[in-house]
Amino acid sequence: MNHRDAKRFLCVPLSFLLVAPTSSQILYGYQAAAETSSVESGNPTDAAPMSTNELRALVAPIALYPDSLVAQVLTAATFPDQVAIADHWLQQNKSLTGSALMHAVNKQPWNPSVKALTEFPSVLDNMAKT
Repeated sequence: MNHRDAKRFLCVPLSFLLVAPTSSQILYGYQAAAETSSVESGNPTDAAPMSTNELRALVAPIALYPDSLVAQVLTAATFPDQVAIADHWLQQNKSLTGSALMHAVNKQPWNPSVKALTEFPSVLDNMAKT
């Protein structure tokens, strides 16, 4: 097994480890809204945890990204409002490329991880849509 194959082999398990510390926020984020509405109605319920297949489906879109991009995606995911704004801004400024894009992005008040994702417009767009 060469170095590249080893990295690919380890990518999925490492993705699970990166997601695990924030699992209550990311994986069960839907649960908070459901609990709020059920608690308000006087009928609290517990949502079932995600299955292994559901977890795999969640991380599959980023599983083969380079490690540095996965780190940026996971960090930027904690700023969903900035991701949406950056995606909209990028759509409005499609004519900017290269160093002009970098200079314009650096003037924005976004988190550095969100700024870094402007170099990957399709990734940023996918994050903004979810």
